Amino acid sequence: MSKSSTFVAADGDGYELQMGRWSRLLAEPFLDFVGTAPGGSVLDVGCGTGSLADALKRRCNFRLLLGVDFSPAYITHAERRNHDPRVVFEVGDACALGQPDRSFDRVLALLVLHFVPRAEQAIAEMRRVAKPGATVAAAVWDARGGFVANRIFFDTAAALLRR
Repeated sequence: MSKSSTFVAADGDGYELQMGRWSRLLAEPFLDFVGTAPGGSVLDVGCGTGSLADALKRRCNFRLLLGVDFSPAYITHAERRNHDPRVVFEVGDACALGQPDRSFDRVLALLVLHFVPRAEQAIAEMRRVAKPGATVAAAVWDARGGFVANRIFFDTAAALLRR
């Protein structure tokens, strides 16, 4: 059986240094794109330490937000920071979500699918748990350049070499 994630950080603090800062920066523009209708239920697939959940709490009056991540360490970190009873975090696999069919009004995945070796299976799961007419959306790194830090490095190196 293949792994469902290729991202590795030993704990929530390590995740915050690598991915959390990018998730916080991208959460607001992502929500601008997908919209934030009041009420309803939201599933945050690959929630990491909860950056998208934090942005949703600031912007949207939802009924329930469930954050699911493959890493127990990230879930523990997210739970420790959360004080909103409408937000629940649990360990889960994006490729085998434990939620029933057609159960969420919004199913979102921010900066996770590029770390899922079977991304098409994760997307199928996201669609499965979405109610009819629900919003299902994901954002990943620039497909042309991969990981942003790598792209910045190589773009800068290329510019310097042209001199």
